[in-house]
Amino acid sequence: MTKKNIVIILVTMILLLFIEVIFFKSLIHQREKQQTFLVGKKIEVLSNKHFKQGTKILYNSNPPTSGTHYPDPQHAGIYTKAPSDGNLVHSLEHGTIIIWYNPKKLSKEQTKTLTNIFRSIKVEKKIMTPRDNL
Repeated sequence: MTKKNIVIILVTMILLLFIEVIFFKSLIHQREKQQTFLVGKKIEVLSNKHFKQGTKILYNSNPPTSGTHYPDPQHAGIYTKAPSDGNLVHSLEHGTIIIWYNPKKLSKEQTKTLTNIFRSIKVEKKIMTPRDNL
């Protein structure tokens, strides 16, 4: 084997290694972006004070995750009309699982599938409710 062939082989190997490093860095970056998306963003926990039923309450997230709320929690169940956020937040405070969905973005079949999944969850304290602004 000549020196020229050895140099060509070494340069080729270095180039392949360089390309492989770039490819894997790109792949790792893509996975990190996906993981960041899946993790979500931190939402500040708000006060848990009670306000009079019907009082306008502003929340720092949509859907709300905490904050001032009404005195009565929302009863468990499947709703076709969205209950008040103030009652839903009180339910969250008591450990209720809430599935919000946008009925405008789901077909009837998808809504039916989501309802069946919801019913299969073996938890008593659960609410499924539409939320048009998701």
